[in-house]
Amino acid sequence: PQSLAMDGENFFDLEVFSSNTTVTLAEALLVSNNLTISEPATLDVGPGNDDVFVGGNMTINGTFVPNFGRVTFNGTATQAIGRTTGTSTINFYNLRVNKPASTIFNVTTPLNIMRGISFIQSGAGYTVDFGGTVASPNVTLLADQANGRTGHILSIPDGLTISGNVRI
Repeated sequence: PQSLAMDGENFFDLEVFSSNTTVTLAEALLVSNNLTISEPATLDVGPGNDDVFVGGNMTINGTFVPNFGRVTFNGTATQAIGRTTGTSTINFYNLRVNKPASTIFNVTTPLNIMRGISFIQSGAGYTVDFGGTVASPNVTLLADQANGRTGHILSIPDGLTISGNVRI
């Protein structure tokens, strides 16, 4: 395993592409632009359940191990989360979307979210497009029964537009 420590710095773009190693966070990960986990790489938020902040798109073609960490999308332009290869569902523990007005957050790949998803509005309103269909939604909120928690939407601010399908 490899450990990734930021020492208070952030990356502009980060691609995890190691073929035989899991990269484990030693502290919060700050990526100003795009975070890519290439196949067959693994990014693990680590035993400290460190937060991940993404200012651009997050592409997960490899494996993301969320443990009990939170991923926050906080870019000032349209952002997307998804895969460009493969079809497996991406797992998250806690997902937060913090967008300014008139921007869009797109989910292009099926996600399982264990703890919940929260929307924080820093502008007059933005759009979240979960995509998917009624029969096959892109977002599934799961119960964390081992820790006595239910999967839920934690907050919906005024002015937020949500489209697409969510399974609870």
